[in-house]
Amino acid sequence: LYEYLADYFKTVENEGVEEVMTRTSGCRVQVKESLTYEEFCVKMDQVCGIVGAGSAYEPEKMERGVSVPMSYEQAMEEYQLLLEKDHVTGAFGRLFCDYASVMLAILPVFPAMASILKDKRNKAREVIYARRASSRVILFSRYLACVAMMFLPVLIAAIVMQQPYLFHAKTLGLTADLFGFVKYAILWLLPEIMAVTATAFLIGELTNSIFGIFLQAVWAYGDLMSAATLVGGFGMRLVARWNTVGQTSYFEQLKGQFLTNRALYAVLSLIFVAVSALLYGKRRRNGGLLYGKVRKA
Repeated sequence: LYEYLADYFKTVENEGVEEVMTRTSGCRVQVKESLTYEEFCVKMDQVCGIVGAGSAYEPEKMERGVSVPMSYEQAMEEYQLLLEKDHVTGAFGRLFCDYASVMLAILPVFPAMASILKDKRNKAREVIYARRASSRVILFSRYLACVAMMFLPVLIAAIVMQQPYLFHAKTLGLTADLFGFVKYAILWLLPEIMAVTATAFLIGELTNSIFGIFLQAVWAYGDLMSAATLVGGFGMRLVARWNTVGQTSYFEQLKGQFLTNRALYAVLSLIFVAVSALLYGKRRRNGGLLYGKVRKA
């Protein structure tokens, strides 16, 4: 294998990108049956030396490109889980949440920042500061309004997107969950909206500027680019990925990790809003001054 690939890459060394891609698409190597996994790893390490560091042949990356076809029994078991556990719509609901979560990693920051900075833009600070409502009530009501404003379109989209699957399930005589998309939208997407909005509130109160937009963009981009897999691997990730239909048994194994992840971000968002309320209250008591420094109105 090593000698074959060495000779192969020598032949494409001076060719253009298109020619290399055409050649590579047809490159197939028949692995001998007696090859052990240990020998395979050694050979792949040699291939990695040819291709260069950071390639897909590194040991920690090899498993991402490996798939094992299901047997008929495994496929039937997965199908039964899709019908009995996911009730059809649950499986597609996870896929919907996967795509929606990518967009929601950044979109909620815009209405949140607008809500924070509109007092400055409309020169309404003095009026609000003079109200009897507490700082906690003002901040939390704004926060809840922003979260509701962002989650309502997501909820409507989930209901609309679910209708074709309900129709097809009914046509095939299958029992579908009427709230499959909605349940996953609440569990999957609402904590993310809460976390992004809360982060915007906190950064907005700390900086009194639109810096929170850039910070959230960096966080969202870094979170997406650092994903080791598009299916699972929730950990501490803001954007929970499940870019596949089904794999119900695998999701059930990771369900505890998923719920812990979403609960963590829900609690973290409430802490961020509470801190934002404290900062807002301090600014309000000082008549627009924070930590004794005069800020430009």
